[in-house]
Amino acid sequence: MFTGIVEKTGKIVGIRRDKSNVDFTIEADFTGELKIDQSMAHDGCCLTIVSIDREKRQYVVTAMDETLQKTNLGSWTVGYEVNLERSMRLDGRFDGHIVQGHVDQTAVCTKVTDENGSWRYYFKYEPKEGFMTVPKGSICVNGVSLTVVDSEQGYFSVAIIPYTHQVTNFHNIREGSVINIEFDILGKYFARLMEEYLRQHPICTPSGNKTLNIVLFGPPGSGKGTQSKRLLEKYGLAYISTGDVIREQIAKGTPLGLQVKNLAEQGILAPDDLVIKLLESKMDETPDAKGFLFDGFPRTTAQAEALDLLLAKRKTAVHTMLALDVPQDELLQRLLKRAQIEGRKDDTEEVILKRFKEYESKTMPVIDYYRSQDKYNHIEGVGSMDEIFRRLCAVIDTL
Repeated sequence: MFTGIVEKTGKIVGIRRDKSNVDFTIEADFTGELKIDQSMAHDGCCLTIVSIDREKRQYVVTAMDETLQKTNLGSWTVGYEVNLERSMRLDGRFDGHIVQGHVDQTAVCTKVTDENGSWRYYFKYEPKEGFMTVPKGSICVNGVSLTVVDSEQGYFSVAIIPYTHQVTNFHNIREGSVINIEFDILGKYFARLMEEYLRQHPICTPSGNKTLNIVLFGPPGSGKGTQSKRLLEKYGLAYISTGDVIREQIAKGTPLGLQVKNLAEQGILAPDDLVIKLLESKMDETPDAKGFLFDGFPRTTAQAEALDLLLAKRKTAVHTMLALDVPQDELLQRLLKRAQIEGRKDDTEEVILKRFKEYESKTMPVIDYYRSQDKYNHIEGVGSMDEIFRRLCAVIDTL
C-alpha cells in the first residue's frame, strides 16, 4: 500500500524487452536503501525490484504486457523522469490517501494553466463503470496524491503547488501527455455497493418497471440523431422531441395541436405550459415505456422546472443530461460536407455559425440548471459512432 507522497524521482537509463515483458533499469538516489523483491510505485504503478546495482545507483523492475497496455509505461523512453514511492511502513505517517499502486487507466492532459504561482492541470479519461471523481475528492495522478478541483464525467482538474511541481515529474507534463490515474479506493467500493443496491432496489414506476429518463443535447452536426436511435433501441425508451410532437398534434387536428397552429399563424411561439401539455399527452400514449429520451428539450430553465414537475407527478425524474461536445471547427466541416452532398444551398458557413451561436446561448442556462442538480454529463463527441455510443452508455449504465 502507498500514500501518494512521492519520495524521489528516478531516471530511466535502460529498456530491455524480453518476449512480452519489458525490463526497466532506473537510476535513483536511494537505490542503496532498496532490496530485491521490494514493491515500489513507479508513476503510481506498483512494480517489484528484481535486481540492484548499488555502485551505479541503479535497479531493475519488470513490467508485463498487461501493465504496459493499461498504463503509460509502454511509452517510457530512456531519460524519462519517473515518480517513485516505496510501500508504506506500518509505523509511518499517513500523509496522502490510500493508494494501492493498481493503475485503473490512463488519462490525457488537455490543458495546463498558470494560476499565479501554482498550476492547474486538466485531464480527460474514458468513463468506465465504477470509476469517478468528485470535487474535493482524492485522485492519484502519476503516483501523486491530489485533490480534485473540477469534476465532470470523463474530465477532472487538479491544482499543483510549486513544491509538488518541482519534486515530481509534473513539471514535465504538457498538453497531450499520457498519465496514470488511480481512482479513490473508497469511491470505487461505494460505487460497487451502490451498483448492487440499485440492482436490487431499482427506481420504479407504479407498474414496477425500472424507469430511465434522459435529456440529450448536442449542437447541429454532433450526431445526436444517430445516437438517439441507438439509445432508444438499447434501453427501450420512448422518444420525445418537441418538434415532432407539435407536428404530430397539428397533423392529427387535436385541440392542443390546433392551439399551437393558431399561435404559429400569428407568429407566436407556444408558451411553456402548452408545450408541457403536449409532452404529457405524448407520454400518456406510451404508459409501458421504460423511460423517455428527451431530444433537445428542455430549452429554457423554465421548461426544465416544468419538466421536473411533470415527471414528479409520475413518481420519477430526469436521471441525467447528456451533452455531446464537438469542437466547432469539426462541426462546421461536417455540416458543410453534408450540405454539399445533400444539396442544401441554404446551409452556408454564415448560417451554420449563427445556428451554433443560438444553440450555445439557449443551452448554457439549461446546462447550468442540470449541473446544479449534479445531473449534467459532458460527453466527448469526437470519434467513431461506436466509441461515442460507448461513452454515452458508460454514463447511463451507472445510473
